[in-house]
Amino acid sequence: MPLYMDIHNLDEGTTAEDVAKAHAKDMETQKKYGVEYTKYWVNESGKKVLPRSRAECRGSRASPS
Repeated sequence: MPLYMDIHNLDEGTTAEDVAKAHAKDMETQKKYGVEYTKYWVNESGKKVLPRSRAECRGSRASPS
């Protein structure tokens, strides 16, 4: 599965602890959406979170005949 890296802007006042809680919720639902959340990084001073995940590439499989 391909790896993906996202960049999200954090709302004012969001902490690394808030991000950890959100990540835990993502982990609970990842299989439902065919995603595997592998790691994330938080930059509180820059107000960014960078989650890394694996997921099937939509359209990567040949269409059935």
